[in-house]
Amino acid sequence: MRGACADSVRNVTGCFHGGIWPDEQFDVTPYVYAAHEYFLFHPLNLTLPRKFKIAFASCHADCVQAPVNDVAYFPHIRDGQRGFKVHAGGGLGSQPFLARPVREFLPAEDTLIMAEAIVRLQHRSGERKNRKKARMKYLFQRLGAEKFIAEVDRLFAQVEAEQGAALRAELNEIVAGFKMAAPRHAPSALPAGGDATFAHWLRTNIFAQKQAGYYGATVQLPLGDVTSAQFRAIGRLASDLGSGELRTMNDQNLMVPWIPGARVQEFYRRLCEIGLADADALHITDVTSCPGADYCSLAVSRSMGIAESIRTHLFAMNGHVEDLGVFRIKISGCPNSCGQHHIGDIGLTGLSLKGDDGQDHPHYSMLAGGRVGEEGYAIGRRVSGRFPEAEIPKVIAALAECYRSERRQGERFGEFVDRVGIDRVSEVARGAAAVVH
Repeated sequence: MRGACADSVRNVTGCFHGGIWPDEQFDVTPYVYAAHEYFLFHPLNLTLPRKFKIAFASCHADCVQAPVNDVAYFPHIRDGQRGFKVHAGGGLGSQPFLARPVREFLPAEDTLIMAEAIVRLQHRSGERKNRKKARMKYLFQRLGAEKFIAEVDRLFAQVEAEQGAALRAELNEIVAGFKMAAPRHAPSALPAGGDATFAHWLRTNIFAQKQAGYYGATVQLPLGDVTSAQFRAIGRLASDLGSGELRTMNDQNLMVPWIPGARVQEFYRRLCEIGLADADALHITDVTSCPGADYCSLAVSRSMGIAESIRTHLFAMNGHVEDLGVFRIKISGCPNSCGQHHIGDIGLTGLSLKGDDGQDHPHYSMLAGGRVGEEGYAIGRRVSGRFPEAEIPKVIAALAECYRSERRQGERFGEFVDRVGIDRVSEVARGAAAVVH
């Protein structure tokens, strides 16, 4: 697949809620396709200093995790005109930076002009001798926000003068011609009744689309795993009960849109038949993990193994899992942040420490309070100490209980960490387990 790796515009990502979320400003999906098509055979695309990622947010939760991308577009409508607030310079890895604002309002028709200007800046000024410093986040830090923005504005004017009309025409053609997959069934209301297990799944895995009578369903893939048989079965479900469309999620789950309310219970029943009907999607038991040492030569810990241990331990919390609300645990088996641990409510990084027996033993360092979004985004704060692998489930459970019992009304975990302080979080964590300082 062209551009799937190497030093290219590798990812152009859109929110999986695009076009169906009740509170979205407008559907960003056609702009995602336009950026993808434009850069796929772009002359600079395979000669950038390093990989380059673009994201288009849509919903209030920022499911696309826009600030961790080189360029992030947040949709807005100003005086009836569609547009985006543009951020740039994000990226994780061993040195994480979150994207920062470079344009308060960009008319939507100028989306490709802005993208071209920022890609040109990275192509011309990005680091080419040291690949460890070649991501655009380092260029942003080297220039500083003021000079970076000035360079973007200068190149924007240059691109507009050279090919502005052509880029607007190309974008408008794609946006005007974009058609969402059509629903295959008439809208209908959700049925009343059902057993407690189905009701639980309904509360945590279903949302009402902005199109009345239709629903989106999150299919939780435990640890991101799915068999070929299960995948084919989900495809049949999407075809039989939805619009034939299946959307992937950054949290290693799947979402099936356009299910009429009267068919939701049948959808759930068929998920049960293939073993993928877990409730509490995106809650504390829905752990995101990189492949870890089982599959990756860079990893120093079995991150998928500890993810399964956390899930098993936390299932004992029963009703408390749903009570906590959306709560993201993210695990990386090394500092490279493939599990995006920097932006999890709780983020874990694998490391190896020698024990008293002289042997290497897996441990984890911990971050707390990371989050994304257009505002209030933050890298998680370091919890003091390094925790043996076997102790991690107990530490997570203790932090979750502390949050549940001490939070204020409507307070999310990141806000809770900000209020009580990282010292309080560290105290709870250290009190729950043995710690190596």
